[in-house]
Amino acid sequence: MRRGGRLSGNGLAPRQAADVPAPDGAERAPHARPGVRFGVLGPMEVFAPGAGDLPVTPQAPKIRVVLGALLVRANDIVSADALIDELWGDAPPRTATTTLQVYVSQLRKLLHRADPHGGRAALVTRRPGYLLRVAPGGLDLTEFEELHARGGAAMERGDFAAAAHLERRALALWRGPLLCDTPHGTLLGSAAVRLSDLRITAVERRVRADLGLGRHGDLVAELQELATQFPMREVIHELLMVALYRSGRQADALRAFDRISRTLAEELNITPGPRLGRLHRRIRAGDPALLHPADRERLPARPPAVQLPARDPLFTGRDDVLPAVVDKLLGAAAEGGHVAVTGMAGVGKTALALAAAHRSAPLFPDGRLFLGLRSAAGEPLTAAQAVEQLLRQLGAPVPPRGGGREAQALLARLWEGRRALLLLDDVASAEQVRALLPTSLGSAALLTGRRPPAGLEGLRTVVLRVPGAREAARIFAAAAGVPAEDPAVAEVVELCGRLPRALRLAAERLRGAGAAGLAERLDADRAGLRELGRRVLLAAYEHAAVAERRAFRLLATARARPFGPAAAAAVLGIDPAAAESAAESLVAAGLLGRHDPAHGSEGPYRLHPLSQLLALEH
Repeated sequence: MRRGGRLSGNGLAPRQAADVPAPDGAERAPHARPGVRFGVLGPMEVFAPGAGDLPVTPQAPKIRVVLGALLVRANDIVSADALIDELWGDAPPRTATTTLQVYVSQLRKLLHRADPHGGRAALVTRRPGYLLRVAPGGLDLTEFEELHARGGAAMERGDFAAAAHLERRALALWRGPLLCDTPHGTLLGSAAVRLSDLRITAVERRVRADLGLGRHGDLVAELQELATQFPMREVIHELLMVALYRSGRQADALRAFDRISRTLAEELNITPGPRLGRLHRRIRAGDPALLHPADRERLPARPPAVQLPARDPLFTGRDDVLPAVVDKLLGAAAEGGHVAVTGMAGVGKTALALAAAHRSAPLFPDGRLFLGLRSAAGEPLTAAQAVEQLLRQLGAPVPPRGGGREAQALLARLWEGRRALLLLDDVASAEQVRALLPTSLGSAALLTGRRPPAGLEGLRTVVLRVPGAREAARIFAAAAGVPAEDPAVAEVVELCGRLPRALRLAAERLRGAGAAGLAERLDADRAGLRELGRRVLLAAYEHAAVAERRAFRLLATARARPFGPAAAAAVLGIDPAAAESAAESLVAAGLLGRHDPAHGSEGPYRLHPLSQLLALEH
């Protein structure tokens, strides 16, 4: 596969060739296995196996879209709905499913022509979509991510020569922006943003390794160019300031800080982060320790590589919102801040957050951690308990006073300089989690909860709503192992109120019935399935405030259709402004949803289908 030395898409250029001899300690790459090989880090490339690397890249734009979407999710299922969205956006033709099948058939023929021995079998139909099997060494994207991860491991153990070599090899795989000759929809667009950030992160790590090798004089020109291309990226300016200072240019290093300070103030009305501020103070004071690359402060502990629950093999759907969460994590890591996924009980917040955490793993090479914020009895952890529990999870000693200021200071030092993700599940308040949040640029927290915790700065929120009937059917069908088109599935979906948690419980209850026996089991257990949905909604009701419960009961017994503040005011006996505030409070509590389509005179609020049943009981 053709490799470019200069990275053309965003002007990033490794300063040395990728095929320089590997230094001691750098692992040698294994020989690529035979088979079709793909390139997506630039214009699309498809090569048949054998001598000469015969190019067989498809020319039709739609075929390239399908292949590109499958390749950026190689060895993972891409749903048919996601592919249809990628091909046609919000305006798919009536024949979209059939046309997609035609494109897949054409793609299989192309793969068969490229590799008669295994090309056709590489593209697998697997509910609810398709999966493209790619062998190790068969895709430049996976090769880049593997080399980047190995570079991170080498950096972690202090092997700067190996880290610099591995990152150079990773960066040399790029020939331009991701699939720059292929139309981008939601899936490819979000992948392009994620990988663009990962690419500059690889450059930053390579530069940091070169600084550790004492090559600061050779790096100044490159870093000045990068600082011009990325005027608000603090890590680049940090590296530039260090290179300048070590090159005997203290005044220039201070001027570099002044430039990014002015840019951040003018563009975003913010100041540089604490890490860059500390570096500025050290340079201004002429700190001699900063001149020596080998003097690296070792922190008492380091987040383990992964402490997330395993990827859920049955997770499906949410194709519209999962890329949005990953994009917000990307923004939070690059610019500072955190991400919250909110919504009513049982709507699938934790499952979505875990999927996003696994999907965004390359952004956080120093660790991905999970912390549940409720005790075994279901009570919210205190802030001190949460700090203590996270310290233990990180393998750090807990100070004698538990989760006090000393523990919080230790936790802050543990995050410093890391690119890590912390998933905080079932957040009760800002005060509960404030001391837990990573503060290092490049790290982020992903929070789940019924409402956004008030008072957290830089919080990017994604509201998760009850899925539509079609998506809910896919969730149940994937868990129960039955076709989503079965008429009985549609009834199960409505009995469970389309709540993902209730659908998963229903799938466990009905598993083994199979497609043939599903309708029969459904006839015998309608009341039990409806009870599953009611219990999930009841959890949100029990966590609501007394005034919220009263408003919910009144609205649920009086309103069946979507409504607005005026209708709510009439039911609650208050003025429209107060009614709107009450409705927004119910939305935050997960007892009221938003009516997404153009609602006209109906209004923006919608009650869950099981709300009336619950309200009548209370």
